[in-house]
Amino acid sequence: MRKYLPIGTVVKLKNVDKLTMIAGYFPRSEANNGHVWDYSAFPYPEGMIDNDKIVQFDGEAIEKIIVMGYQDELQMQFIRAVMGKADEIKGQAGQSSEVTD
Repeated sequence: MRKYLPIGTVVKLKNVDKLTMIAGYFPRSEANNGHVWDYSAFPYPEGMIDNDKIVQFDGEAIEKIIVMGYQDELQMQFIRAVMGKADEIKGQAGQSSEVTD
């Protein structure tokens, strides 16, 4: 079972110089054959400037966690629900771990 990081977590992605802040889960990329990524994110520290700057990536692309996002009981319940549905939502295990923006 995968572990998902909370919204607001700032990460360093492999082969990407700019830091990224997690903003959501399971974005679908029509440009990449309908691939469902683990995360959607924005460049850090700018945040959402426009829709062209949304980053999509799988957990395997994370090189380092810089700072964890806020966690409380509500967030932990949500993450448990996400983890329980992840394979169903993604459609299949083992999708490639590329990064898009």
